[in-house]
Amino acid sequence: MEPLGFLAILAAGALLISAAMLSGESARRGREDLMSQALRPWGGTVSPHTLVAESEGSFQYDGRQVLVTYYSTGGKHPTLHMQLSIATPELPLLQMYEQTMISGIGKALGAQDIEVGDREFDEFWTIKGHPEEGARELVTADVIRLVRLLGLEADNASIEVNLEGGELLIRRHKWIDYPPALTAYVRRGLELADELIGAHGRHWRAVAEARGLKLEVRAFKRSMIGEIDGVPVVARIKHGRRVSHTEARAEVQVPGGLHVVHCDLADQLEGPGVNLGNPVLDMLVVANADDTSAARAMLAREGLAESLLAVVHGHKGSALTPDEVVLRADGWRLEDIGELVDLVVDLAMRVRDA
Repeated sequence: MEPLGFLAILAAGALLISAAMLSGESARRGREDLMSQALRPWGGTVSPHTLVAESEGSFQYDGRQVLVTYYSTGGKHPTLHMQLSIATPELPLLQMYEQTMISGIGKALGAQDIEVGDREFDEFWTIKGHPEEGARELVTADVIRLVRLLGLEADNASIEVNLEGGELLIRRHKWIDYPPALTAYVRRGLELADELIGAHGRHWRAVAEARGLKLEVRAFKRSMIGEIDGVPVVARIKHGRRVSHTEARAEVQVPGGLHVVHCDLADQLEGPGVNLGNPVLDMLVVANADDTSAARAMLAREGLAESLLAVVHGHKGSALTPDEVVLRADGWRLEDIGELVDLVVDLAMRVRDA
């Protein structure tokens, strides 16, 4: 090939690459301008595209970080997908997505998912979560309504809703290229986040108010805290990817330095065990004490042994320690958190008044 011909091919290739880069840059600027317009109602800002990150829109909503981003599927015929990320308190893991042929076959064959009692929604959407009872608690009628609307407004694009690790992530498998439509979509996502957080918080609020406790949220951890009849109390649900448990604590000074745990957890005690002078207690729990006589005298009070067993033996992992009652219940116990608080307070008051 002649040198001039070779140079001409190189020049043509360079022009094509430059044109593609300019076209891509123009498209990115267009998306950035679109996000800037769409996020104006919340005072949002847009970070421009860099070599290591795509453009990103962000703003604060009710003290929570909100991000609007997009990504490409790549390949020969790439498509743009968008993501809406909203910070939330720590809530149960929850995943909702429109049923595909594969998930539909799996459901027909008995693959496990969560059903919420809405026949149409259960038929066309797949819901998964952990812990299952906690996830089901979140899927209220309003959550179903908002997820349906997000699906209906997706313009033939499927959506996924994921709640995990203090983040609500709504994926839409198609980019929105019209500012008012993107504004509406973000607003709908914020409504969904509010409803999910509210579904978690309403029951807690009712339980707390009925007992004169106040709610606290620190680092996305929701607790109820305060005093009931002079007994300091705190209750919370501790949630993890694999394990969740509900916990309630009440401070109280226990006569004789008594420490009691479930009979299967003797290794949690320091020092030798003691006989409590009650055959039922000695069979179902193990204990040690600095002053065995004082501990036995307290446990002889009417109703105290029964209250102790309801906490320590009824909920393995719970304990009466020299300075507090600790109740740990397996799983997500949102529906009966009030009952668990009452058990702890009842035992603490009986110990205090002994």
